[in-house]
Amino acid sequence: MWAIAWGLSGCLSQPDPGGNPPITHVGAFGSADDSADSISATLDVANAGDAVVAHVFCGSSSSPRFTLTGLDFAPLDQDGNENLWVASFGAITTEPSSVTISATGTNCGALGMVLIGDEFHGTSTAGGSATFDAAIVKMSLVVSPTAAQITTNNDNDAVWAAATVGGQLTGPGSGFDGGGSAAGNFSEYKITTARAGTHEDVSFQGVPDVWIMTLVTLAQ
Repeated sequence: MWAIAWGLSGCLSQPDPGGNPPITHVGAFGSADDSADSISATLDVANAGDAVVAHVFCGSSSSPRFTLTGLDFAPLDQDGNENLWVASFGAITTEPSSVTISATGTNCGALGMVLIGDEFHGTSTAGGSATFDAAIVKMSLVVSPTAAQITTNNDNDAVWAAATVGGQLTGPGSGFDGGGSAAGNFSEYKITTARAGTHEDVSFQGVPDVWIMTLVTLAQ
């Protein structure tokens, strides 16, 4: 079963020498349906100017057309193969409010859809690549540990990832904090104090299986 629950957690890093406050995690959302081409979840937006990043999975046999509404989402990356397709999206909030975030895919089939996302405070409010400064998709179509790597583009980036798996994950990887979990799908994040150009290893705990992961870095 491909599913997701949601949860909240927080993590602080030290302020950088330039005086910018650390990025903090302030909210999360998620939902899943094993047979749908659309799915929704609620996010209680904490602040204006926060960054929201989302992972949308569709179990289509060919590249689906994804949409994400509820905030002014822009697509960051999309990739997949053989019934495993994901897209990442980013948005900047405009005001504290409760919003319904709705995702659609095409021909998502028996595996349906998964929607996972998180809200961060202290990121750049510019949006686009100024906030979401790197975005990639990694996957394994053979049984293997859920592990990948992304390179930061700015000092003190936050590193965020979400994974949809064929089996079951049991928690976030080493050095990461996570949102909720259900039937083996997670999001996780780390607030770094590393310099730009750092190769950040990202992994999830659990039994090896096929998997697909979105990875995004967020800048101050």
